[in-house]
Amino acid sequence: MELGGLLGKGQFNDVYELKRIRIGPLPSASQKQQCARSRLAEGCGNQNTGYSQFAIKFLNSRLRTNPRMYRVAMADLQRESRLLFAFDHPNIVKVHGIAAESISKKFIIMEKLENTLEQRIENWKGLDWALKDDTMFLAERLSVALQVSG
Repeated sequence: MELGGLLGKGQFNDVYELKRIRIGPLPSASQKQQCARSRLAEGCGNQNTGYSQFAIKFLNSRLRTNPRMYRVAMADLQRESRLLFAFDHPNIVKVHGIAAESISKKFIIMEKLENTLEQRIENWKGLDWALKDDTMFLAERLSVALQVSG
């Protein structure tokens, strides 16, 4: 596995660009799973541009000094991965893989977003929201909420 730059940090996790990953054969995998594994390997580090469409999220190393916090963080990462893996919606980041290098080093491979929430909020500040019909804006938000919950 080859990591790119740090994309973000949270209380428990660090997120890096995933430049390259070596995925060995898995005889028990279905054809659909094998296709997903191939797509993952091919989507890392385009040889011409260096662009990767994936990010990897794993527990930060600071947690290893506190076993209790490490267990809490590991449970949180597992819960997040199962939850995100269950959704398929354009407004929710897609999980492409859940794996482990070892018992203590589990990680999530997810789509790499091009902007942070902070950057998007900055971009939104420039939009003239006053011109947008409040009723239509509310209807759009409710529609997204229904899509996510359904």
